[in-house]
Amino acid sequence: MQHQTTPTHRPDTTTQLDTTTQKATDMTATLIARYTVQPGKASVVESALREMADRVKADEPACLIYNANVSVDDENLYCLYEVYENEDALVAHRETPHFKQYIEGVVVPVLEKREREVYRQVIG
Repeated sequence: MQHQTTPTHRPDTTTQLDTTTQKATDMTATLIARYTVQPGKASVVESALREMADRVKADEPACLIYNANVSVDDENLYCLYEVYENEDALVAHRETPHFKQYIEGVVVPVLEKREREVYRQVIG
């Protein structure tokens, strides 16, 4: 009796590329920061954030959105919404002279609380 074998077909997965997967550094990075300002210091923070926004716009093309907002219910609560081309751009933002001058030098010293969350784009 002769034994017959039927070839099994296995797809060659070594040459297939998943084009839907992107590296994390290729996706936008969003920062949401909440600042609780010491009473009486909101004008200092707002002025510094305006200067910061001007510098970001002039010097950071990888920053796609830089918004600062104040709560309608609490004049001492600010929310910053920032979107960067990728996580590397967000890291670079924190190393700029204007970040050190305005955020670390002016804003942070008058805060009661600072919260930051970073998000990676999933859909969009």
